[in-house]
Amino acid sequence: MLVATIDVGTNSVKLLLAEVSPPKIVPVMEKVAVTRLGEGLSRAGRIGSIPAERTFVQVNDFLESLHPFPVQKICLGGTRAFRAAQNGSAIMKEWKRALKIPTRILSGREEARLAFLGACRNHPSTTTAIDIGGGSTEISYGKKGALLQFRSLSMGAVSLTEEILYGNPPAPGQITEATSTIRTQLKRLPPITKELTGVGGTIATALGIRLRKNPTPQNVHNRYLSLDEVRRLFDRLIQMKLEKRLRMRGLSPGRADILPAGLLILQEYMEWSHHDRLQVSSHGLRHGLALHLAKR
Repeated sequence: MLVATIDVGTNSVKLLLAEVSPPKIVPVMEKVAVTRLGEGLSRAGRIGSIPAERTFVQVNDFLESLHPFPVQKICLGGTRAFRAAQNGSAIMKEWKRALKIPTRILSGREEARLAFLGACRNHPSTTTAIDIGGGSTEISYGKKGALLQFRSLSMGAVSLTEEILYGNPPAPGQITEATSTIRTQLKRLPPITKELTGVGGTIATALGIRLRKNPTPQNVHNRYLSLDEVRRLFDRLIQMKLEKRLRMRGLSPGRADILPAGLLILQEYMEWSHHDRLQVSSHGLRHGLALHLAKR
């Protein structure tokens, strides 16, 4: 079955077109674009008209790229930004009317379940997944793609940057405050397992920088990233001005300002959970959503 899914996150929009025969997924086309839907959300409590418009335009571009394909099922899922914004439901209703495809705002549990299914469906034993998004971070625990427990932390690479790590580069006091904020939230998390899977743009980009390659699925999927590598990259980037980060190979302009915040979240979680490395997965919510659609 040819299935298309669009994941609209706080920082980026991701498209997956794939032949799906659960549990197998064969990607036909994958695209990612940074639109920063959640820009200013933490301060205003609303999705701004400009971020909403540029994200909508990008979604339309993705839909146009699907025209040559005989797509059998399609769905758009909105995540944390839509749930947190006062006007999130209203914007999604407008999009549903305009796009004329199935669209909905995913609950925190749905997001965690589908992301875990997409990233960890082939793990034979219990595993933990960390998915660092723009507005939230999901810590999930399960087996063979089935979610058993999860917790959504109300911090992500965009929100932590806008609220605390906004200096260029961040001041020592900002780093201390951000670290304290993260540690406060690292409580009552799902059980710690031997295996850790990392999902999302922060983790893929960190590996891309290490490899000096663009963090495409072909370059990063199923590779490993160590805690020591995360620490070294964070220590390096947090002292850099944004203008210098923009020149780094493997670091896209849309992530240059928020990557230190994402790395700090990852570093603190790995230290807290005593994981010295993780396996990077380029799969996630959009893959889980595709599996869900194909089963219906």
